[in-house]
Amino acid sequence: MVHEHYTVKDFLTDDSFINYCFKTNESDITFWNEWIENHPEKQNEFNEAKALFSSIAIQLSEDEKRKEFQKLQREIHKINSRSINRHQARIKPSNIYKKIIAVVSIAIFIMGGLWLLLNFIIPQHFNVINKY
Repeated sequence: MVHEHYTVKDFLTDDSFINYCFKTNESDITFWNEWIENHPEKQNEFNEAKALFSSIAIQLSEDEKRKEFQKLQREIHKINSRSINRHQARIKPSNIYKKIIAVVSIAIFIMGGLWLLLNFIIPQHFNVINKY
């Protein structure tokens, strides 16, 4: 779909827009900043999509990111500094399954949230707007 015809729902389902909101891809950030400058008529939809995305997305502050990164570095350093024999270094299958279950659970939770957003919240929002 051509970006000029995007609705709030289209923005929220666009991977590039999601990258822009999470600030994870420099080219997507540049693209959307330039795009909104060139399409001021879409400013309302764009801002509404950003607001909705922010309301459902989990974001960490820079300080929280830094703290979590430091924790990760400490744990990596602990692992590297230990002399571990082969038996201790093996990952037990039950630990792998727990991690897979956790990742799948999180993915299902996120997909459920997006499904609710796209099927109930956004349509209700547009119904309110259309009444006026």
